[in-house]
Amino acid sequence: MGLACLSLVGIAVSLVGAAFFLEKRAQVDIPLWTEGEKGVIVEVSGFQDRDGLYRLPEGTTVSSFIAALKPNAAGEVIVPPYLGVLPLRPGWSLRRGEDGMIGLGEMGAAKKIALGLPLDVNNATKEELMLIPGVKEATAEAIVRFRRDAGGRVRDLEELLGVKGIKEKRLAHLRKYLYAGPGVPTRRAVLGDDRSYRR
Repeated sequence: MGLACLSLVGIAVSLVGAAFFLEKRAQVDIPLWTEGEKGVIVEVSGFQDRDGLYRLPEGTTVSSFIAALKPNAAGEVIVPPYLGVLPLRPGWSLRRGEDGMIGLGEMGAAKKIALGLPLDVNNATKEELMLIPGVKEATAEAIVRFRRDAGGRVRDLEELLGVKGIKEKRLAHLRKYLYAGPGVPTRRAVLGDDRSYRR
C-alpha cells in the first residue's frame, strides 16, 4: 500500500514538473509555422531547455530566431553580424558555445535523412552517403571519387549520371536524398576571407 502511494506521489510530481516545463517553453516567442506553409527545420543546442528541433517559416533569419530564444538562455549570446542576416536553411544546426558565440553547422546526416531533409552531395562523406537507402559502399566511394575528380564540386545532380552504376532510375531515387549546393556558409563565403567559422 505504501509503495503504491509513493508511486502515485512520484507520478504526480512528474506531471507537475512536465506542465511547468511546457508552460515555460510556451513563453518563448518563436515565429510560428503553420501547416501548408513552406518551412525550414533547424536544430538548436547550447540553450538548455530550448535545445531541440524547430520548424520555422521560410525567410526567418538567424538573428530573429536567436532573439526569440535568447530571453531564456543562460548567459551571453553573441551572433556574428555576417551570420545574423542569413535566412535559415533546412538542416542547419545553430550552437551556442560556452563563450556565448553562435556557431553554424549542419545536422548529422542520419538525422537529416530521418527528417526527410536532403544531404549536400558536395559535403557528404562516403559513410554519410551509405546512410541513403540503396547506396552501397562501392557507389558511395564512386560518388566521392567523381566529386573529387570534378574539382571538388558537383554543380547539378544530373552530373552523377557520369558515376559508374548510376543511371536515370537510380538518379531519380537519389534526388530524394541529395542536392547539389554550397553546403553550410562560411565566413569566407560571406566576406571573402580564408577563415572558416563552421563549428
